[in-house]
Amino acid sequence: MVNLVDVLRRRLRMLKEDALAVAHTVESAFDGSDEVDDEALGKDLRQLFYDLQDEKILDVRRQEFRRDGQLLRGYYWHIREPERLPEVRLPEADPTERLYRRLGDDAWERRRPPV
Repeated sequence: MVNLVDVLRRRLRMLKEDALAVAHTVESAFDGSDEVDDEALGKDLRQLFYDLQDEKILDVRRQEFRRDGQLLRGYYWHIREPERLPEVRLPEADPTERLYRRLGDDAWERRRPPV
């Protein structure tokens, strides 16, 4: 299984503590399995999975099956393999960003002209 903490830190630029917490939550949902049934997820965890799907970290597989004569669909989440994870491209730094970072907090206070 992918080292999820490293992936979260690189792709989402998370702090290590936050990445550890999210990775623990995701790995707990998988409980050692390669896939997790979407029906087993609560709404908050499902939203996290959707967010990770948007970032190309998780994928979902759809399977159609028949039960009691009805055609049903099951959805199963899995973590992408490392070779399928898109490369992270960090945005190029704006040259003026260094200037703004060097300014102290007092430079951002609004000054009114004396009356």
